[in-house]
This record gives sequence, structure tokens and C-alpha cells, in this order.
Amino acid sequence: MLAIARGKDAIRISVLITTCTHEARVTVFTRTSSMAKRLIRWRKKIRHGADCHSDHELLVCDIQVRLKRLPKAQVLVRFDFATINDEYMVRVPNRFETLLASDLEELTPCELWDKGKNILKDVANATIIKSRKNHKKWIMKATLKVVERRKEIKAKGIDYQVDLVKYKQQHKIVQRMMRKDIEKYINEQYQRIEEKSINNSLKHLYQGVKSLTKKFKPTIDTVKSDGKILNESHEIKDKWKQYCSSLFKKNDTITTMSRLEDRLFANTEDTEPPPLYSEVEKAIRELKNNKNPGCDDIAVELIKKGGENVTCFFHKLYTAIWISKKWPDDWVK
Repeated sequence: MLAIARGKDAIRISVLITTCTHEARVTVFTRTSSMAKRLIRWRKKIRHGADCHSDHELLVCDIQVRLKRLPKAQVLVRFDFATINDEYMVRVPNRFETLLASDLEELTPCELWDKGKNILKDVANATIIKSRKNHKKWIMKATLKVVERRKEIKAKGIDYQVDLVKYKQQHKIVQRMMRKDIEKYINEQYQRIEEKSINNSLKHLYQGVKSLTKKFKPTIDTVKSDGKILNESHEIKDKWKQYCSSLFKKNDTITTMSRLEDRLFANTEDTEPPPLYSEVEKAIRELKNNKNPGCDDIAVELIKKGGENVTCFFHKLYTAIWISKKWPDDWVK
């Protein structure tokens, strides 16, 4: 049996080998490399019992197992909206002007939204700088450059011994620079705490001590349901779905003015008009910045910086939704 394992899978395979060794009478040979991967080779020998046949036959079988590689989750693209320049604010209105000049009456709300979404994403990818991951405060810029160099070496692949040596050397440099940075940061914090204690600034003194002595506390998402504690992600989602559905469920026993109006005007042919352009403009203007985008990767800042043509596009989109009574697929995920 040939298996390549990491983390928990390696532990499970080791437990499997131990169990087979003691109970199934197998001969086990293991070999472990210095890398994170574990290469385990073992041959299973099956012997017939005395009740099966008079001759004692030896059967040998080789089994090869490959662990399933889980698909990686899609990483959302995050932009640094402080770098939105004039190029974005010129190209987006021009693209939407061309879109609005075409015939949009035959398009469904889903198709219309896909066209507008693709324009915003294409122009943003071409003109806006992507935001970098926030690193810890004590890591210096020179250290981050060395870390990027290590990532480049690993991305090329470690197929030969020469590549492995280069990666190990770069890893040692990163570790050495990290130790220097954290030591420098801690010394600076000690000096600040000492200054605050001299100046009798107790609030900042305790904050500095807490920042250095604070330990990591893992958070566990749990929900209590009918006396039971739910900690599985799918169980928690189902519970929240059930709770929200109960909140927005229509209660026919309660009579409100809106339902009275629905009953009075049920037989009339008059329908409420679609949203006005001024209402759409006001709604876009009042949207809050610095909010995580949804599954469509469209942030609020991209819409606000689009100008009047983007507002006109959303007005047409909302009108199409109002008339067809159908939402785009991205909005209901």
C-alpha cells in the first residue's frame, strides 16, 4: 500500500497500520522523509486458517491508495479603494454608456446584471491595485520581501535536491530576520511601558502589558437548540435558516393596514410604478463603504465611483426586476 498523507490523514494511517499489525497479522515497513509528506509502504500478507485448507498457502497483495485532494475555496479579490484613479472613473462610464445605448429590453434581469457586473470587474482588475494581506505590526518590510522570495521558490516547485537546498536556505534567513524583528518590537514595547509608568499613565500602561502577555484564545461557534449544543457548521446554518424563516413567515391571523389595502384593491388593474431614478440615486449614495462584497465580488465603492451612467444602469436593472418579478441569480445565493 502506497499512501501520501499530511496532518490528520497521516495520524489516521498510522492508527490503521497499528491496528493491522496487532489484529490482522501484517508485516509493516514504514519510511519517513524529512519533508512534511509521509511516505508509507507496507505489504499485507494474508494467511489461510487451518479450517480452510490442509496446505498452508501464502497470499501477498499490494494495495495502492491515494488520498483525495480537497478543492480549495475561492479567494475573493480585495481591492485597495484608496488607489481608485481617474482612469477607472473614465473607463467605467464609457463602457456603461455603450451598454445603455444598446437594446436592453429583450434581456432578462440576470443577463443584464451579468453584463454590468463584468464591466465593473474588468475595469477594476485593470486599473485598481489589489490590497495586500495585513501582516503583523512587528514584521519589517525587508522581512516581507524575503518572505515573498521564499514563496516564489516554493511556487516553482521543489522537485530536485538543489531546489530543496535553496528553499531551506531561504527559510533559515526568514526565521533569523523574524526573530530579530520580534525582539526589536518587544524591546520597543518595554520602553513605552516604562515611559507610561514614569508618567503615571495607568491606562496605556495596562494596555501595553496586556498586548505583550495576552494569550491566544480560540473561538468556537456554537448554537444552543432545544437543550442541545450545535457545533457543526451545517447544523448551525440550518438552525439560523429555520430561525430567520420563522421571523419572516407570513402570519395570516394578524390583520394589518397593508393587507386591508391588498384586499380592497385586489380586483383593480392599477399596479404600483417601478422605482424612480431619484430613489435609486439616493439609495446608492447612502450605501456604507468598507463592507465585504457578496459572491459577485462587487464592492460598494466600485458602484459609487462609476458615476451617473452606473446609476442609470441600476435604475434600468431595478425596473426590469420590478416588471419581471425575477431576481438575478447572484442576488439569491
